[in-house]
Amino acid sequence: MILDVLDYLHNYPDSFHHPLKSRLLSRLRPRLTDASQRNLMAEVEAEHKEIRQLTTSLIERFNALAMDQVIPVNQLLAEYQKYVELQRAHIKKENRVLIPAIKAILTEEDLKQVSEALKETPDPLFGTHT
Repeated sequence: MILDVLDYLHNYPDSFHHPLKSRLLSRLRPRLTDASQRNLMAEVEAEHKEIRQLTTSLIERFNALAMDQVIPVNQLLAEYQKYVELQRAHIKKENRVLIPAIKAILTEEDLKQVSEALKETPDPLFGTHT
């Protein structure tokens, strides 16, 4: 079950979550006048890459365990803890910086166009656009 969860956490962001944010950011970025806001948005995007790398590493570790390879528990727990801490910090940053900027700067038309563009991308777990 852990591998299924990690697989979902690995594939869902790349197939829906990150494309959604990328499209929103592509509309938002040219309208940002504050350099610190632009830097924070760049951090959000960089964290997506770091999260993906950590997820890939955890998948590899748990696959190794499933194949009866010995993985030191302290290494696995340290990697997992780093992943959890990064995810939590990332979500807080998005809630503090990205979402308020989207609400303040983007229009209903922007959101509608982004939503329409993503309707063709099915959720990897549920199979339909949610």
